[in-house]
Amino acid sequence: MIQHSFADGPQPGEFEVPNGSTVKRCQSCGAMITWVTTAKGNAMPVDLARLRVSGLTSYGRSHFATCPDAVAWRRATRAVIQDILK
Repeated sequence: MIQHSFADGPQPGEFEVPNGSTVKRCQSCGAMITWVTTAKGNAMPVDLARLRVSGLTSYGRSHFATCPDAVAWRRATRAVIQDILK
């Protein structure tokens, strides 16, 4: 669902999705996502199903907030799983 908005800039919890971003599928739940770079330089998946469009700019929320398997992708969880599998 794409929402059109007249609010300028990202709202709290939103990230700008650059035009022409590559569309991928989440490896866990199959949702349509794209990757953005956060202010700290980290890669983060963003949901494409709930974009908000303001003018010529699109904003989305982190896919970690909606993915049912998000906990499995956290670094600490992956480290514990890798230790168990050794």
